[in-house]
Amino acid sequence: MGFKNIKHSRALGQNFFTNTNLAEKIVKEVLEYNPDTILEIGGGTGIFTELFYKKNINPICIEKDRVLAENLEKNYPKAKVIQRDILELDIHSLLPKGKKNISFGSLPYNQAKKIIHTLIQSQEIQHHFYIIQKEVAEKYLGKDKSSKLSCCTQLYATPKILFDISPNNFKPKPKVTSSFIHFQRHKKYKHIKNEEDFIKYLDQAFKQPRRKLKNNLKIKDTKLIPNTRPEELNLEEHLEIWEKLKTK
Repeated sequence: MGFKNIKHSRALGQNFFTNTNLAEKIVKEVLEYNPDTILEIGGGTGIFTELFYKKNINPICIEKDRVLAENLEKNYPKAKVIQRDILELDIHSLLPKGKKNISFGSLPYNQAKKIIHTLIQSQEIQHHFYIIQKEVAEKYLGKDKSSKLSCCTQLYATPKILFDISPNNFKPKPKVTSSFIHFQRHKKYKHIKNEEDFIKYLDQAFKQPRRKLKNNLKIKDTKLIPNTRPEELNLEEHLEIWEKLKTK
C-alpha cells in the first residue's frame, strides 16, 4: 500500500486503525445502505479507503495530514482526495444533491464532537458512521441522562451504537475503548423555524447540568419550568419548555 513507516501525529489526534477483518465488518455495515457517495473523514493509512475501492466505490477522502493525503492520492487515483481540515470545507459543494450520501470516518477523539456537530446538520447526508470514543458515543444516546450534546444531535438524527472496539485495533493504542456509531438523519423536527434560538436555550439550560433548570434559566415560575435538573429531561421535553418560554 505504500504506507510503511508512517508516524502518527499527536497534534492531529491520530490513532491508525489496523484490524483488517474488523475493518471489513465495518465497511459491510456502511454499504448495507447502498450509498451513491461516501465522504470519508480522515483516510489515514487507507485501510477503509482500500475496502471501499474494492467495492467499486471511490470515496471523497478528506485528509488533513499532507503525507497521508499524498499517499492516498497515489494509491487510490480514482478517489477524490482533499488535503484539508474537514471543518474548513463547504460540505454542500462536495456532495451531489438528491443522492444517497454517507459520511464515514475513524475520527480523532479531540475533534470528533466538532466534526459530528458540523456534518450532522447537512441535509445532503442521510447516514453517518463514525468510530469515536465509547464514553462520548454513549452521551449521544442520552439514555441515563441527557446533555446539550445529545439534544443538539437528536434534533437532526437518531444515534445507535453498533458495537464497541477495543484499543488493540489501533496503532498507537489509545487508552480508551471506542464505539462504532450510526446516526440516521430524520425530519422529525423540520417544523422548528429557529434552531439557533433553541440551541441558545440549551446553552443556558445546561450551563450547570447539576443545578435545577429553573435556576439555570433564572425563571421562578414552576408552571413554566419543572422543578428538575436539565439532564433529567429529554429533547422533546426541552422543546416543549422552549416553546412555552417563546409564547410567554
